[in-house]
Amino acid sequence: MLALILGIAAAAGWIVFDVIASIVTYPAMSSGEWWTFVLSGAALVILTVVVQILEYRERQKDEQKHSEEHGTLASGMVMLAGMVQAGPNQTPGEITQAAIQKIGHLESTLSAYQSIFWAPLTDEQKSTLINHLKELGPRYVRVSNSDESDCIELARDLRECFEHAQWRLEKFPDSDRWGSAVANGLMFFRRNTESPALNSGVMRALAAAIPGSPVLLYQLQEGDDVDLAIIVGTRKLRQS
Repeated sequence: MLALILGIAAAAGWIVFDVIASIVTYPAMSSGEWWTFVLSGAALVILTVVVQILEYRERQKDEQKHSEEHGTLASGMVMLAGMVQAGPNQTPGEITQAAIQKIGHLESTLSAYQSIFWAPLTDEQKSTLINHLKELGPRYVRVSNSDESDCIELARDLRECFEHAQWRLEKFPDSDRWGSAVANGLMFFRRNTESPALNSGVMRALAAAIPGSPVLLYQLQEGDDVDLAIIVGTRKLRQS
C-alpha cells in the first residue's frame, strides 16, 4: 500500500515539474503547443498511476493465493497426521511417508476385496450389456443368484438389463437354493440344440459388460423351457 501511495505522489510531482519546466524552458511556446506538451506528460503520468494500481492488485492476489495455499497445506498435513496417528515429534516428511505406506496398504486391501466380491453394474456396463442383448433378439431367460448380498445385487442388475432388452424373464425366486450351495462365478446354462450364436453371443455380452468375470458352462436339464439360465454365484470361493 505504501508503494502505491508513493507512486501516486511521484506522479503528481512529475505533473508539477512538467508544468514549471515547460514555462521556464519554453517561454515563447504558443498556447496550443504548451497544452499539447503538458497533456502529453499528464497522459504518461496517468498511465504510470494505472500501472502502479494494477501491479498492486496483482500483488494482493498473489499474497492471498499464497496464504490459501499455505492454509490448504497445513490442513492437509493435519489430516495426514490424524490418518497415520502421527506422534508429536514426527517431521512432515515422516508423516507423508507413513501416509503413503498406509494408502498403499488400503489400495491392496481394496484390490483383494474387489477380486472376491461382485460390484454392482455401472450405467455404462448396463448400457453395453443391453445393446448386446438387443442384437441377439428377445428370448426366454432365468436369472437367479446365491444368497450373498453382492450376488443378489448383481443378479438384480442383470435382470434389469434383460428386461430393458425386451427379453422375457422367468418368474423365479431371486435366491436359487441349489445354486447357493455350489455356485461360483457366473454359471451359464444353455441348450445343445439352441443356436450356437445365441450362447456365444450372450457369453460375449456378459464378458464385455463384466470384464474378468469367470463364466462356467452347463447344460439345461431336460424339460426346462427357458432358452438359457444364469446363476450368479460368488466371484471366488468363500469360507462360510
